[in-house]
This record gives sequence, structure tokens and C-alpha cells, in this order.
Amino acid sequence: MNEQELDRSLAAAYPLDRDRIERLEIESWEADLFADLDARASMPPTPTPGRPPRRRRRALAVAVAVATLAIALVAVILLAGGGAGPSSPAYGAQLIRFAESTPLLLLEGPGWGVRNVDQRAGGEGNIEFTRSSPDPHPDQPLMTRSDVKRHITPASVVERRQRVVTMTWLDARRYKVRWRGGRLGASFYDEYLHRRVRGHEPGRWLKTTIPGLGVTAYVDPRAESTPIQGGPGDRLMVAIWREGGHLIELRASVPDLAGLRERLGWLRRVGAEEWLDAMPAKVVKAAEYGATAKAMLRGIPLPPGFDPSAIPDLGLTMDRYQVGAAVGGAVACAWFDRWSEARAAGDTAAAREAEGVLLASERRWPIFREMSKEGAYPATVAEYAEHMRSGRWFGRPLLREAEQGLGCLRWDR
Repeated sequence: MNEQELDRSLAAAYPLDRDRIERLEIESWEADLFADLDARASMPPTPTPGRPPRRRRRALAVAVAVATLAIALVAVILLAGGGAGPSSPAYGAQLIRFAESTPLLLLEGPGWGVRNVDQRAGGEGNIEFTRSSPDPHPDQPLMTRSDVKRHITPASVVERRQRVVTMTWLDARRYKVRWRGGRLGASFYDEYLHRRVRGHEPGRWLKTTIPGLGVTAYVDPRAESTPIQGGPGDRLMVAIWREGGHLIELRASVPDLAGLRERLGWLRRVGAEEWLDAMPAKVVKAAEYGATAKAMLRGIPLPPGFDPSAIPDLGLTMDRYQVGAAVGGAVACAWFDRWSEARAAGDTAAAREAEGVLLASERRWPIFREMSKEGAYPATVAEYAEHMRSGRWFGRPLLREAEQGLGCLRWDR
């Protein structure tokens, strides 16, 4: 445990706030201390060989007493959380602000923890909680084609999806809900239409209270929208409530309504530092984004003139996969641009170079090899690269399709 962690542990063990410090009668303590020392100094001295004179003893005693009082005051201030203003010893002010843009809620069930976080621009995002004990079916697919055709959900799939809870937060100024007689009305401001769009959520909704938060939530106990519906012991349920400036949606596959209420009961409000402490190592915090993105570029062949600053740093907390998609995607899009310009200029060698680099990206780029274990973004890049020779994507111009599919329009290249 380092000094910062020790200070935070001490403060948590003895949470003395600043108002209580101001009420302490420190001046009275000091006056009593010196009065007691003066009274002791007026007593007849007992000569002892080798002892310093009384005046020196009194001065030494006063010095020791004052030092003791000073140490006590320093300890009180440290336990109260610092000096002139709130401090954050473990995290910088910028990262604290990012954390505070979230609802600062954690789900603290036995053996549960944070798995992924994805913050989006505009103060929105989602966080994924999961049971941290080993996955009992790590090598089994979530769903086979045969299962889908027969509308069957294997027991292993039920077990795995009931180990996950996803919580999404939206800007409450844009999204509003209203419950009336079991129906939940919803509305949001449409940027394209420049007006608020209203509608009703399907199904009958229930009203409940989240005990740890003291707020009312609206619950859809039958939230399945796919052909494969949950059965007894396996239901997808959704809870919606307002938390400060956010509209929260919590989704969970649970055995029954009691299972959802249990998960809602695990929710707790926390501070920014505690929220950041709960992030797993695989989540890239905003303050580390630049260094992480730079490290991900290692081992990737860059096209001539590529500017690493083209990789967007949104100042958000996100999963490592998302950062990898931003880094690898920026490079892949730059290679597609170079390929398009080379074809237009009749530079066959440059076009073939870009094609070869992107065809090998899924196998050779270190960050893409890592990402391939979790998602299909690297495979998508390689699939587009396979069509570079023809320049067409199922009859349409390849460049336009690749730019849309890879999200190239996010970067000014």
C-alpha cells in the first residue's frame, strides 16, 4: 500500500469533515496546555545530577508539547481530506471530471464487478457488470445456428447471460419517460426533425423502489424483442429511472422478478475516486489514453505522412477494444485513402502496397490480433481489403463502403 492509498484508507476509517474541524476548540486546548506547563514549572525543582536546568527543561517541554499539538492537527486535517480544498491524491482533476460525468453508480453484488465501460460524447455511455467467478462454459458458443432455427436457448447460454448486467445512461434533458396505469410513455428530442418525438414502450410496466438509491424505477418484466423468447427461469428485464441529470436503463437476464429486484438492491452511489478504483485493468482511463494509443501503434506499418494526432482522443473512459478500434481504424482508413489516391494517379505500386498491408492487418498488427479474440473489427478491415483489387463492394464503390463500415468519417485525415 502506497502513501496515497494509506491516506485514503485512514480518511475512510475516520471520516472527519471540515465542519467538525472548525468546531474544534483548538485555541482552548492550547491555552490549557500552556497553563498546565506553567503550573508544573512553578513547582520546586528536584535536583538530579546530570539533568539540565529547569528553564531549559520548561522550554524543551513546551517545544515537545507544541510539536505534539501540531502533529495532532496535521493528522486531523489529513483525516478530513486535506487542506484548503478538496483533493484527489490518486487521480488528476481532469480524470475526476470525466468520472463525474457518469451517474457514479456501482453494482456491488457478491462476487460482481465492472467488466467494461464505454463513455460517449454528450455525457452518455454504458457500463457492464459481471460476476467475477470463472465462467462455467468458457469454450461454448453463445448460440449455434441450430439453436436459433429451433428457437432453443441452451442452458449454458442462460447461465452466461445471467452473469451480466448492463447499465446505460442518457442525457435526461433529451430523454423523458412518464408512467401511467402500467404504460410507460417515452419521448426524446430528434436532432434531425428538430422536435420532440413521443411514443409508448410496449408491454405492461411495473413500478418499484430501488432501496439503496431511494428512487422509483419502472420495470418491464418481458423485454424480449427477438424471436427467441425467454422462458421460466430466464427473462430479459429492463428497469428505467432518473438519477440526477441522467436517465438510467438497466438490462439483465434474470430467473424472475425477484432476481431483478435483487440486482437493483445491489446498486450504490459512490464518489469519483471509488468509481475509478472499481475500473478493471482492461478499461483505459482517459488520462492514459494518449500513452495507450501510442503504444498500440507499435508494430503497425504507417502510410507516408500519417499523423498520429488524427486518432481521436475524446477524453472518455472506454474499453480497450474501443481504443484499439480507434487506433487501428485511423491507420486502416489512412491506408484506404492512400490506395484510392494511388489508383486515381495510376500508381499501381502504391495501390498494391496499401492492399498488402491491409490484407495482412488482421494477422500482423499486434492490436488487431488482440482484438480478434473479442470482436470482428479486424476481420471487417481484412474483408474490405479483399475487394481492393476490384475496387467494388457488391457492385458499389469500395472506398465509400469502407469509410462507412470502419467509421472513417470520425477522423480528419
